[in-house]
Amino acid sequence: CLRTLERVSLPHGAVLVDRDGRRRDIRETVTPVRAASGEVIGTVVVFQDITGTRQLQRQLAYSAAHDGLTGLLNRASLERELAAVCAATDLPRHVLFFIDLDRFKTVNDTGGHAAGDALLPEIANLLKASVRAQDVTARLGGDEFGLLLRDCPLPQAQAIAGKLIEGINGLEFAFEGRAYAIGACVGIRQIVPEASPDSVLRDADRACYEAKSRGRNRVCVFGADDTSRPAALAG
Repeated sequence: CLRTLERVSLPHGAVLVDRDGRRRDIRETVTPVRAASGEVIGTVVVFQDITGTRQLQRQLAYSAAHDGLTGLLNRASLERELAAVCAATDLPRHVLFFIDLDRFKTVNDTGGHAAGDALLPEIANLLKASVRAQDVTARLGGDEFGLLLRDCPLPQAQAIAGKLIEGINGLEFAFEGRAYAIGACVGIRQIVPEASPDSVLRDADRACYEAKSRGRNRVCVFGADDTSRPAALAG
C-alpha cells in the first residue's frame, strides 16, 4: 500500500484466527490516508468477516459437484475426471465401471420412492468401501453408478467387479418390514490412449447393457469375447 500509494487487498482465501482459536474467513483492505497536501500520513486497515459468504460458496460448489442423495460425485464430475485421465500423455492402466442395479424397479414399485431413496445411499457406501482413495465413485443417475479405477490392470478390475456384485447381492436391505434382494451388472471399459471421455462412458454403458441382456449379476468387458460369462462370485 505504501509502495504503490493505492488501496490493496489480501489475496482471496485469507483466514484470521481470533483469540478463541476460531478461524474466520476475512476480506482485508488497506487504504492510504493522505493529508491535505497529498502526503501519505498513514493507512486504514479494514477487516470484513465473510465467513458466511465463503461457507455458502463452498456449499454451492459442493452441491454442483455431488449427488444430493448419496453424497457421491455426480455425472458431470465423473466426466471431468474422465476428461483429465484421457488427456494425460502418460496414460497408465485405468478402467471405468458402469454399474446398473438389478431389481431396483421392484424396490420402487413395492416400497415407493422412499424405499429406493433409502437403498441408494447404502449402495453408495458399499461402493466407496470397495475401492481405493485414489479411485472415483459417482452416481450417474437413477440406479446407475460409475467407478473410475486408476492404474488398475484389467484382471484386477474384473476381480473387483465380481466382489462388488457379491457385496451388493449380500446386502441385507429392508424397508418398512419388507426385505429386498438386490443385484447388479457391471460394464467395464479399459481407457486407452486417444479415447474420448464420451466414448469411454458410452462403451462402458454398452457393456453393462450387454451384461444385463444375458441375465443378472454379470460382468461384461467392452470388446471382450467372453461377454456372456457370469461374474465370478465367491462361495
